[in-house]
Amino acid sequence: PLQHDIVLKLADIIPTRILGDPLQGIFYFGGSEIVDWKIHVKPHFDELPRLSQPHRWAGKNHALGEWLLIVRERLETDRPVDLRQAPAGCIEFVQLPDNAKDQGNIQRERCMSVKYRNDETLLAIHSWEDQCHSIARQSGGKFRSQETIDCDELYKAAKAFDSAVDGLALAKSAFDFGCLCLTKIKTDLEQTAARIFNGRDLQKSRQYKHLEQLEALAKRFTLISS
Repeated sequence: PLQHDIVLKLADIIPTRILGDPLQGIFYFGGSEIVDWKIHVKPHFDELPRLSQPHRWAGKNHALGEWLLIVRERLETDRPVDLRQAPAGCIEFVQLPDNAKDQGNIQRERCMSVKYRNDETLLAIHSWEDQCHSIARQSGGKFRSQETIDCDELYKAAKAFDSAVDGLALAKSAFDFGCLCLTKIKTDLEQTAARIFNGRDLQKSRQYKHLEQLEALAKRFTLISS
């Protein structure tokens, strides 16, 4: 991995310690190879004693912290984890029905029913980004949906910008990206903007939302086309 190679070069010049977690990695996208601790780190650096105290859970849920140490050791040695062995009250398993709509309703209801103190943070993890956004939108502000670290849509948009053959294609790509990121751009402007990008004028007899923005887009389209 390029970033790790840079670190190795720096380690030849100045004293360097590596702090990390073999079970975590955030640069596994865009063709990058994720760091393998056994291959990329251990041969180059002396290993210090491992941390063994689950400080995050100290004074909050000591039993869960100790159990997570056991889980970690099993994951690192490719052994299965039995969630039924978790401390009492720490994990609850809910069987979801086959119907996708019912699944979403149950997930949302479970998220909304969880109780927590004002000084605590509630975290919900889902497999699919779109469903994270959907549950967050329906939570009344209880949850905020975080964008993925690799931000695949931004990467795709950047490639579209770079590969745009002319100003019109660049404007269309920028508008499409805006539909993904900005509130109500897609619902309020997408169909009318498509009309403009296809070379058709705004209808004078029709009332448009955000008329000023649409007229600016139409004017810009005219300049690009000419």
